[in-house]
Amino acid sequence: EVNITIESNGEWTSVTGGRVWSVKISSEGAQTINLFFDKLELPQGSSIYIYNSSHTMLQGPIVGGYLSSENTLATDVIAGSSIIIEYFEPKSVAGEGSLSAARVIHGFRNLINDYDLVGNSLECNIDFVCPPDGNEYSWVRDWEEESNAVVMLIVPSGGVGGEYSYCSGAMLSNIYQDYTPFLLMANHCVSHLPEYTNDMVVRFGYKRTSCQDETYSYYSYSKGVNKRVGTVFN
Repeated sequence: EVNITIESNGEWTSVTGGRVWSVKISSEGAQTINLFFDKLELPQGSSIYIYNSSHTMLQGPIVGGYLSSENTLATDVIAGSSIIIEYFEPKSVAGEGSLSAARVIHGFRNLINDYDLVGNSLECNIDFVCPPDGNEYSWVRDWEEESNAVVMLIVPSGGVGGEYSYCSGAMLSNIYQDYTPFLLMANHCVSHLPEYTNDMVVRFGYKRTSCQDETYSYYSYSKGVNKRVGTVFN
């Protein structure tokens, strides 16, 4: 738990067309870092970029349309033990922006390229990119469209310490086929959460890029998730 704000942390630098506020956040030994902003006000023309110290990963531009209805934001993980937040504010809206980060999540596992994640599922959970019969081309051809529905969830524990865990899930259609974004996942992943949560990250398109490559492709979403129904099977 932290309290990082524009008023209390970081520094301003004048740039063409406005100014940039920046702050560096470090967590020794972290494999990844992600954040939860409990308050963001991003006026017209302003934006946020988040990147690591090695300049190998970048998130942004983050603008007002990315925020939840409560003006919060849960960011995706960035590799490394140090990240930099940059907030650009145009001259025309100087002083109108607001930023408050309430959590810095220290990732002790690398969810970006964690080789330990590969092959640890039960036998019934088949990696279509690397199938058991070795016929990679056939499986990719037959299941390519369905594989786009697979997601990774970065789930808050709901406890005081602000811990997070991860689960997998899949997108579901409905009989109306109206693109309502339903997610199916194991109940134990989210049974502890309230009916609505704004600090879960959903990583869409989560799959290995090839059978020989143990890196993953994805893009993230964090506007908020409504829990519709959960059932426990005995």
